[in-house]
Amino acid sequence: MNKLEQVAHKLIGDYPFLRIPLVALYQRACSVLPSKNFEVVDLEFCRPGFFFGFHDKCPWSYDGSKLLAHRYDVNKSVNQVEDESIDVGYFENDEFKFIGSTNAWNWQQGSSIQWVGKANKIIYNNLEQNKPVAKIVDLDTDEKESLPCHVMAVSNNGRYAVSCSFARLGKSMSGYGYKDQLSTNENDLLPDNEGLTIIDLESKAEKQILFLKDVIDSYPDVAMDGAYHLFSHCLFSPDDSRIVFFHRYLRKNGSLETRMFSCDMDGKNIWHFAGGKFSHIAWYGNSTVLAYSKPAGHEIGFYFLEEDTGRITAIVNESLTSDGHPQISSDGENVLIDTYPNRSRIQRLMLYNIEGNRCEPLVKYKIPFRYRLERRCDFHPRWNRDNTKICFDSAHKNVRALCVMSKPEFTS
Repeated sequence: MNKLEQVAHKLIGDYPFLRIPLVALYQRACSVLPSKNFEVVDLEFCRPGFFFGFHDKCPWSYDGSKLLAHRYDVNKSVNQVEDESIDVGYFENDEFKFIGSTNAWNWQQGSSIQWVGKANKIIYNNLEQNKPVAKIVDLDTDEKESLPCHVMAVSNNGRYAVSCSFARLGKSMSGYGYKDQLSTNENDLLPDNEGLTIIDLESKAEKQILFLKDVIDSYPDVAMDGAYHLFSHCLFSPDDSRIVFFHRYLRKNGSLETRMFSCDMDGKNIWHFAGGKFSHIAWYGNSTVLAYSKPAGHEIGFYFLEEDTGRITAIVNESLTSDGHPQISSDGENVLIDTYPNRSRIQRLMLYNIEGNRCEPLVKYKIPFRYRLERRCDFHPRWNRDNTKICFDSAHKNVRALCVMSKPEFTS
């Protein structure tokens, strides 16, 4: 964002009824100006009609031979696609292998399809009789299991999953819920029984480890009076000892506020990351979270936030002045970060080297105007297991597609 845009964002960023139409008008006007796409390197793989979803998961199997994806019918209108199930499966040797279909999906996070640890198993969300389930499929034996809830994240060792309400997520954030899902407390501002649930994927035992009311009572704020509350964006730490999550509340004026917490696997030892405006996160080691946020006493931006010590380290780089979706390489050296479309509808993918504070451009594409709001196509970049390849979703060819590129040699 330029200086003028930063000022405008500060003024209207919390008021979606103003921000959304004004941004649309601004982009409409600016997008007619000529602009040039470029690629620093060629794409190895670009498949229209496929996408993965969010930036907080790795789509590659542990051995690197398979790449998870969702498939939709490119010959149908967006309205038709959104009213139907889509396919889930994986690419192996450039061939897509169908696993099943799901009607619990959205454009931003898909069906939360992900690998179950190092095993050749996948898990994805679905609806059965409009009730939430998570389907587990063993690709070696074709054995299938179901959990009576939706799953947001699976622990790195494949033993546990964490669940929260996708119905509440969809009600407060358009484009993140699932259509036709039944919920008994979706309209309640603060249900007594709503919170984070841990599922043991071996025994199938479920345990609710933390309630919304626990967090609100322990960390009160007068701004929350009369607000609609939910948990979201749950992530296991690399060693699976901690879970980071958002507490979000929708105020009467329509603004969505976000606080960030972490806790042990049993819901104990809660850490409150002071500040607000949290949007996108990634673990950096087992006690630090990279977040686009506004820590207490700081301007909004990307920060490394440490538990226990409360230490805050800002990323100060002129290429990283706006929100994006980070994923950190497994060796902890580099961060993939994308941007939202700018005034000319240009969307960027970048690689940031942490030690050198260096940001390298990878991809710059002009995204059609129709890909916006809940139908936008964020890149949501993801590393493969050995940090040699990058996967992202893109609509630069006028259709949503799954893309793969190699990590360029000019980066460290």
